Amino acid sequence: MHQPKGKKKRIIILILLFFFLTTYNYNQNIVFPFFKIEQIEFRGDNLIEENIKNKIIKELQNKSLFFLKKKNFKNILSNSNWIESFKIKKSYPNKIIIILNELLPVAFYSNQGNNYLINSEYINSNKIYSEENNSLIKVSGNYNSIKLKKIYLNLKLFPDLKKNIYEIKYLNSERWDMFTQKTKIQLGRYDFEKQFKYIEIILRKNNNIKIIDMRVKNRIVITKYE
Repeated sequence: MHQPKGKKKRIIILILLFFFLTTYNYNQNIVFPFFKIEQIEFRGDNLIEENIKNKIIKELQNKSLFFLKKKNFKNILSNSNWIESFKIKKSYPNKIIIILNELLPVAFYSNQGNNYLINSEYINSNKIYSEENNSLIKVSGNYNSIKLKKIYLNLKLFPDLKKNIYEIKYLNSERWDMFTQKTKIQLGRYDFEKQFKYIEIILRKNNNIKIIDMRVKNRIVITKYE
């Protein structure tokens, strides 16, 4: 049977009064006898790395809710590629709830047969891509997050085009190629928004195109299937 809230609050106040009115030299290596953590609940933990969660659980061993601070977790969670922010809720007498706000996957990186999710800060997370995320665009080539962010944000402005792109590839010539199921699109090193606008119009009018070459500014070369 649950204790009434008022009674539970009085018990907690009495324990705290005992603590503050008693001489006590705090040492982090000594286990505080009250409010020892026995239950740990994660919320929003869809993508966080298991080794990070295990480090948090280890950090909480023999700890008291009373002395627990958010900074206890900050250094550990900063090593994750997926945590944007987090909250800590203490549920007395023995439970802690860790609420995670995770970044979203926006694409996956394919390299030498390995596929890894890319988060919404456009960083390769080293988390294995699964078929559950089959709507994500494949990214290949030796790109960096700044270059990927630039092309991806411009592509998002053209949702009809974006939904047909299954791969974008960064080339050593410092430009991108994009691929639909039927068409190879060779992009130039200039205004992506302008290029995507023309590409969307071209593909809407004709779906029998093999290559759209936009490498030279103000010139479009179209190769159709025979």
